[in-house]
Amino acid sequence: MFSTLNRYILRLWAIPFIVIFVLINAIFLIRKVSIWLPILVEHEAPLELTLSLFISMVPMDLVLTIPIAFFFALIKLILDLQSNSELDAMYAGGRSILNILAPVLWMGVLLTFVMFLLTLQLVPMGKVVSYNISAKLNALNAAPSFEPRRFIDDIDDMVLYFDGKNSDGSYANFMLTDSRSKTGEVVTYFSEKAVLSRVDAGLVVSLYSGSQLIGEKDQLRSVKFSNYDIVVPLTERKRYLELGANKPPGYMDAISLFHALSLDKVSPAHIANWHFRWVLALSVLVLFCYAVPISLRAKRSKQGAVFLFASLVMWAINQAEMIVFRKTELGILPWWSLWVVLSIFMAIGLWLLWTVQQRGVISFRLPKRS
Repeated sequence: MFSTLNRYILRLWAIPFIVIFVLINAIFLIRKVSIWLPILVEHEAPLELTLSLFISMVPMDLVLTIPIAFFFALIKLILDLQSNSELDAMYAGGRSILNILAPVLWMGVLLTFVMFLLTLQLVPMGKVVSYNISAKLNALNAAPSFEPRRFIDDIDDMVLYFDGKNSDGSYANFMLTDSRSKTGEVVTYFSEKAVLSRVDAGLVVSLYSGSQLIGEKDQLRSVKFSNYDIVVPLTERKRYLELGANKPPGYMDAISLFHALSLDKVSPAHIANWHFRWVLALSVLVLFCYAVPISLRAKRSKQGAVFLFASLVMWAINQAEMIVFRKTELGILPWWSLWVVLSIFMAIGLWLLWTVQQRGVISFRLPKRS
């Protein structure tokens, strides 16, 4: 069980962590809504599809927001303990900085396991769902633009024509020619009114009070109907293909990607994606090593300067890992380059952490000559 001090430290860290975590995710959500909402409205997307789209993007956001919130909440904790002289009192009680921050370190380990779950499984699953939803959205709006008194042949093996629109939005004096039959027969439909509705498969044309002409010349047959529905599928060139079994490596879950690595011919992209997911998940522990010395480095500095320097450090680590990942994905660098970069950053962070553990602060001043 945690001691009173451990619970106190954990509470001081948890409050800013939750605030930063919620704030950053809210900013990401607002940005996504501003981008996607006009598209969703234009496509007349149903509510269920809209919610599924935004939920599928949550794991990708969490991979970013969890390390950021953990990093800055830890810095805020240490700065507050310094400013209130609580850290000095704890030092006087015989505690080291690592003893004081032990509960936060254990939370970092727990969040690392959450990051493993996200990077290996939930993020690729979310990418597949969002990709497929984009395909469905494209299908919802893939119908050709209809203009009255003009033959419309944008749909393969079909020709459409109508005189105009009625007051209820239906099409007046509608004609549709369908030549999709494998036997080569051409079917022509005439109706007084037609209503078009969208489904995932394409369009449904509902004809009312009309007739159906089948065949040509001597073989022409006519059938009258009061209501007739025709499904008009949208061709692949008018919609995106949903991702199937052959997904790009970034869209593969852990099991699929691991299976792909066991094949004889495996691309550098598959290898890079597999190792990068592990490296990315360890970012929480790497940032812990840097948060402590950064916070203790400038005790008399303003908090704004500390947070600015911390942002630069986090940006530098992220950019270095991303650059190496891209080059590894293209086969320019070997896969172990990702682990070399991680090891370098971890070694520097552990050295800084060891230094503040021994001296209390980081100091690069040269000793004065006697």
